Amino acid sequence: MMYPPEFKKFLLRVAIFASPIVLMLGTLEFLAQYSGELMPLSTVVKRQFQTQIPVLFGREVVDQELSRYKYLVLSALSPDVVALGSSRVMQMRQEMFPQVTFYNAGGMIHGLGELSEFTEIYRPAIKPRIIFFGIDHYWFGHKRDIVSTPILGEQGNDPVKQWPAHLYTFRYLAKQLLKNPSSVSHIFSGRESFGDALAIGLQALYGNGFRTDGSYQYATYLQETREKMLYRDRESPPIVQRVRNGVRQFPYDSKFVADRLSIIDEFLEFSHRNGIEVAGFLPPMSSEVYNAIMTSPHHRGLLLETARQLPAVFKKYGYVFSDYSKLDKLSLTDLNMFDGLHPTETAISRIILDLLKQGVGQTILPTKSIVKHLSSHLNNGKSRPTEIAW
Repeated sequence: MMYPPEFKKFLLRVAIFASPIVLMLGTLEFLAQYSGELMPLSTVVKRQFQTQIPVLFGREVVDQELSRYKYLVLSALSPDVVALGSSRVMQMRQEMFPQVTFYNAGGMIHGLGELSEFTEIYRPAIKPRIIFFGIDHYWFGHKRDIVSTPILGEQGNDPVKQWPAHLYTFRYLAKQLLKNPSSVSHIFSGRESFGDALAIGLQALYGNGFRTDGSYQYATYLQETREKMLYRDRESPPIVQRVRNGVRQFPYDSKFVADRLSIIDEFLEFSHRNGIEVAGFLPPMSSEVYNAIMTSPHHRGLLLETARQLPAVFKKYGYVFSDYSKLDKLSLTDLNMFDGLHPTETAISRIILDLLKQGVGQTILPTKSIVKHLSSHLNNGKSRPTEIAW
């Protein structure tokens, strides 16, 4: 078909006008893909386990798909030891368990609803030998909803394949490049800035993300404590304010619901039937958060009743349960906390050491070797309250 000369000129003008936009969008798409921000989880998992070099995964813009990501790893890895719970257990690491395989599933469980679903999906797929299970006391409050979001997400709803993920990533990259054009070289390096791991995702480039063992590297916090060792609550709003104001995890007068112990019991019964040992614990809180809870008539009862009721459920199956809510129990200080609720790897190491000394894993783990290993590193002069010199 022949087009009039005027129409050809029009098309040329459109092409000339559109070419800078197409070039810009093409460049942003290339950077988004190269950074790993839009990498599908199946590819992320393959990358983390097909290389001998450490790989850090952390998306900045796109949904992390945390539970689905960790489930894919758990299914593929079948580790001997698993850490389970909320983000409060994410500092448990492979380095703490020499001679056995370990994976940190922290973040998959943010309430008893997720625990019920986890019990269902791990029946056929995941059979660890021992689970270190961190429990948050506020899961048992009557004002806490036990309905959960699906651990595996909605089938066929991969966020990296949705156009909003590309659009929001483009916007983020454009702002970053306008603010600091040299950041493009950081993306091309493919390495995180805190250590020397390969980085998948824009957050990982700055050292914040999930290590291959599922633990989380808080590079921003660690760098801050390396420059000046002090405690401050880095959450927003600070945890102690949430307690005092009765918001988020700490609504006023949330009463202990005894019926919810049946969800824990179901999980422990299944584990016991399948030869899986479970060691339960309440993770530590900063001194100001613990004191705020214990001096408040609105919060004290829930923590005390949770700590009183849980040991019997674990003891029923011959399992150990310990309450580490108060830092003093293990001679920890606020320096061993990233914020009001999240302990550092040094604190977590002391918890593991204490549980092992109570008999956890005696028939499963090389406990003497692990105790010696942890004790040696905790007493190493190079280790700090926030990190251990592995």
